[in-house]
Amino acid sequence: MVRDAADHLIGTIRGPVGTPYEGGFFEVDIEVPLQYPFAPPKMKFITKVYHPNVSSQTGGPRGACPCAAVGEATGARSHDS
Repeated sequence: MVRDAADHLIGTIRGPVGTPYEGGFFEVDIEVPLQYPFAPPKMKFITKVYHPNVSSQTGGPRGACPCAAVGEATGARSHDS
């Protein structure tokens, strides 16, 4: 938690095995809005990471799906894949 606030978290994602990110640890800034669960958390990488779905300027998502970069970085699958 950041400043003991349950709506602002710092997380760590381990790079998935068999990818260029293997062996890496990536810090993520997570902000949970007051409207949660009706509005999604906002996430951005604190650790610099090169990925086509991650903005090199902000560490946040690039493109329409804010969850794409995190899902790929963790090996997570979306509900429709």
